Amino acid sequence: IKAINKAKSVRFSFLNTSQEINLGDNFNLENVEIVNSNLIHIPNLSKLNKLSRLDLKYNLIYILNRYPAHQLPTSIKEFDLRFNRIKFIENSFFSQF
Repeated sequence: IKAINKAKSVRFSFLNTSQEINLGDNFNLENVEIVNSNLIHIPNLSKLNKLSRLDLKYNLIYILNRYPAHQLPTSIKEFDLRFNRIKFIENSFFSQF
């Protein structure tokens, strides 16, 4: 799935985790929602330096460790992980925000 427009907000909602999330060259995104998508890990969004809101609710994410955190921009102010299957959060996961 590819977001090819220059919008500041994008929402993905699908049920097939084999689909790759490709935001193309739209580095101006401020709001990304990937909901109800059966994600088991956080996608690499490190190039989205203006991202302030990330919504990953209703997925299957079960672990939050340092490695995926490095794939997130430090500009995030709001991070919604409700309704996932989180069982473990590494102490340093949120330290970069």
